[in-house]
Amino acid sequence: MCLGLYSVYRTADDDRTKYFSTITNPTTGQPLHGDGGGIEIWRVELTDTGPQANTAPPVPALPQIGPQPAPVDDVFGPWFITGNSSGVWGPVGGNTEQIDTPEVRQQCAAAMPDDAAARTAMSTGFHAAPPPHGDAIPGWPAESK
Repeated sequence: MCLGLYSVYRTADDDRTKYFSTITNPTTGQPLHGDGGGIEIWRVELTDTGPQANTAPPVPALPQIGPQPAPVDDVFGPWFITGNSSGVWGPVGGNTEQIDTPEVRQQCAAAMPDDAAARTAMSTGFHAAPPPHGDAIPGWPAESK
């Protein structure tokens, strides 16, 4: 899962008219985590087996797209999350694999709605307003289908 944290803003504690990215140092206006491009990468695994799957509502028959930014109803059906991580994947103290590889980072950067220059501009410095939110893509229907 690719998260564009560069465009998530907050206000300064001492000046509610000054906005900056949540990945920006509130004192210097510089990105906190170097050259990650404001993108965080997560691995999330799901399963449709287990006790939760037996009580789930049926999966919608039609693709769930529309103008809403969030779903109205349960969109997972019998699926539930079994694990997630933004660093490494595997057992504690055992063999692990890196989640954030150059290939995955390149795929995530290509999937972002903003190019690298825009991401840098949004995640650097202080701004008079947060960035405008784009349309929900693919979005969610106003009602379950």
